[in-house]
Amino acid sequence: VELSGRARWVAEQLPVEETVDLPDGGFRVTLPVSSRAWLRRLLLRLADDVRSVAPPAAATDAAAAAARALARYGEPAPGQG
Repeated sequence: VELSGRARWVAEQLPVEETVDLPDGGFRVTLPVSSRAWLRRLLLRLADDVRSVAPPAAATDAAAAAARALARYGEPAPGQG
């Protein structure tokens, strides 16, 4: 997961396999993932600071979960009006 510098707590508070600092203050972290649900919740929590996710299916899964949550409140998903 590539994150902005504001999400540095991820590298400090979660078990990580690798952290790579980026020139612009962001960083890339490799996390052990025990379940897709855990990763989905983490990505939703970090939404504003996430730059990229590998594998892409994890980002798609989190985006779908966010869209479902917004639909429950009658809000259009981002990019849908």
